Amino acid sequence: MALATLISRITGFTRIVLLAAILGAALSSAFSVANQLPNLVAALVLEATFTAIFVPVLARAERDDSDGGEAFVRRLITLATTLLLITTVLSVAAAPLLVRLMLGRDPQVNQPLTTAFAYLLLPQVIFYGLSSVFMAILNNRNVFGPPAWAPVVNNIVAIATLGVYLVVPGELTVDPVQMGNAKLLVLGVGTTLGVVAQAAVLLVAIRRERISLRPLWGIDARLKRFGTMAAAMVLYVLISQIGLVVSNQIASTAAASGPAIYNY
Repeated sequence: MALATLISRITGFTRIVLLAAILGAALSSAFSVANQLPNLVAALVLEATFTAIFVPVLARAERDDSDGGEAFVRRLITLATTLLLITTVLSVAAAPLLVRLMLGRDPQVNQPLTTAFAYLLLPQVIFYGLSSVFMAILNNRNVFGPPAWAPVVNNIVAIATLGVYLVVPGELTVDPVQMGNAKLLVLGVGTTLGVVAQAAVLLVAIRRERISLRPLWGIDARLKRFGTMAAAMVLYVLISQIGLVVSNQIASTAAASGPAIYNY
């Protein structure tokens, strides 16, 4: 696991350096702001309550239930997938509003370009969320390899995307921004495919553990007892995300390169 963590850090650092070198500070700012949105949304919708509620109940269900927690896991995955799918669709539809929130009132960062990136990157929400669910289930079963290596796959796909971006002819047009621009599509879709690949690695591991993914509707009664804790966790994550939003607004107002300098 230590090796996977080391390689993940190395490939992640390489990805950041290449992105800044290839795009430059101003374009990197637009991309980095948009690329923060999927994580921000996924954290608010699922990850806050998942750590506080689902993981403890999951461990108890696998230990105490007659079916080894199978029904609980199926309900959990069904609920999470439904919630994430709805959130993803709404997030993509609200991309201009989310970008405006991140950039503030008078940004120096290219807002149309950031919005274009957001449309392509926000579909990551469902895959980030499912990755968190799959990781928790696997870790609870003492399966640590795939969760450790999955981010490496994400980074490798992202690095390969930057390579393709370099060889694709033309330029990334910014005035006006064109959604059909080849370089824009390569960077946005390729980055999203990295997150898809990360979730796919974990999905394969889930299948190898013979965990059923057949939908099962309903909310386990044990989850309802943790409602107060869930509200507290959502509030905690919301406060931390507000800090992230304010930091991006300040950086975006200061200079076109502000978010890239702040985040990288």
